[in-house]
Amino acid sequence: MKQDIPFYATASQNLITIHHLRGVIERLKMKGPEILFFRGISLLGDVYPQLGDRRMLDVDILVREKDFSLLRTVLNSLGLEETEPGVFFKMGFVLDVHTSFLTPIRSTLGKSCLTISLEEVFQKSIPKQLDDIEIKIPCPAHLFISTAFHLQSHSFFGEKGWEDLIKIKQYYDLSDEKILFEGRRMGAERSG
Repeated sequence: MKQDIPFYATASQNLITIHHLRGVIERLKMKGPEILFFRGISLLGDVYPQLGDRRMLDVDILVREKDFSLLRTVLNSLGLEETEPGVFFKMGFVLDVHTSFLTPIRSTLGKSCLTISLEEVFQKSIPKQLDDIEIKIPCPAHLFISTAFHLQSHSFFGEKGWEDLIKIKQYYDLSDEKILFEGRRMGAERSG
C-alpha cells in the first residue's frame, strides 16, 4: 500500500464524499429520480482499486432532462445549494448534474456531436458497489465514451483524462472495435 501524504489525503476526501452521497442516495431511493454516476466517482473501487488512487473535485451525475426539476427539489431539501446551473454545493461537497454526456456550457461542442440516447444509457447501466452503497453507472462502453467526451470538452488538456480512458479500456477489456461500434451506433460522432 502506498504510504505518501497525497494518497491518504485523496482517500480521506473520497471517503468524505462517499459519506455525503449516502444521504443523497437514500433520499433518491424514496423520492426519485433515477440517476447514474459517471466520470471520477464511477471509477473508484475497481478501475482505480484504492480510494486514494483517484482525486475528485466533484461528483458527476447523469439525470434525464425531464427529471432535473425533481432532482433539484430533492437536492435542495438535503441542504445542497445550486451555486450555478446544475452545480450543487454543501460544506465542501459538490454535485455536478448533467442531462447529457456533454458539458452544457460548451455549446460549440454540443453542436459538433450528434445526440446520444440517454434512455439507452440508462437502460444499459450497471450496478456497482461503492464502499457499502450501491450506485448505478453507465455500461463500460458508455463509460468510456462519456469520459472521452469529457476529455474533449476540456480540449484534451491534462493527463488525468487520458489515464482514465486507458484504465477504463484495460479494466473492462474494451477493444477499439467495440468502442467505435457503440459510438457509431449511438451517434457519438462528429456531425460534419
